[in-house]
Amino acid sequence: MSNLKKVYDASNPIEAHMLCDLLTQQGIQAFIEGEHLQGGIGDLPAMGLVRVVVGEEQFAEAIKLVAEWEAQQTSSFDGRVHTAPEPMKRFGGMSLFFMGFGLGLLMMYAYFFFPFYRDHRSDEHWTYNLSGKATQASFDRNFDGKIDLKQSYGADGAIERSESDDDFDGVFETITSYRDNNPELTEIDTDHDGFHDQKWRFRFGVLTESEVIYPTTGLPRKHCAYQLGLLRQCELDSDLDGKMDTRIEYDALGEEKKREKL
Repeated sequence: MSNLKKVYDASNPIEAHMLCDLLTQQGIQAFIEGEHLQGGIGDLPAMGLVRVVVGEEQFAEAIKLVAEWEAQQTSSFDGRVHTAPEPMKRFGGMSLFFMGFGLGLLMMYAYFFFPFYRDHRSDEHWTYNLSGKATQASFDRNFDGKIDLKQSYGADGAIERSESDDDFDGVFETITSYRDNNPELTEIDTDHDGFHDQKWRFRFGVLTESEVIYPTTGLPRKHCAYQLGLLRQCELDSDLDGKMDTRIEYDALGEEKKREKL
């Protein structure tokens, strides 16, 4: 397919699907980009995030149909009687539009509750509540046909938790909890033994500290502090007696610059 060009910024996924379905009925292959981003921003408007795009060779025709569609939307709310543009008359005018709208609702239901797959795109499966907010989502990020990221959302549409298979071996070893749409704590089972032996803590979505946990005692054997994403300092329990006994400081390049006993 040729390069994709944007023909419309949708205010929500439902509007995007409605327009995409209308364009498809007219023989224009349309796609939706950025749909999954809305769930991560809660109640913020999706304008600029959810976009309807088409191939460059169909762009001119699509833009014309989008303009006619927008005119139809305006006529349904301004209280005046409007005559449908000539191209829309050929397609059956508003009758065809409402038929397309009904078909679009059915397609959206299948889309929201069953997985869908697209070439060169992350395979996604979204579930929404009756108010249109996302409740769950799953993704195939490496296009191998297997889900490797699961996300759950609260009643306000904000993300609360995610589970991920970051080495793509079929085991969901990483769990992240969120607050106000920002990651707060990530726990990782690096050796797949059922114990999360690494913890990464965030403040307002920014990494601040990490811990390596000794499975036998459940106590940290290494604790590190970060500033602006850079490793600054670590404390180690080198003899595994439950007490930190060594402190290491790092320079801006992450190189060890000082080591001392505690």
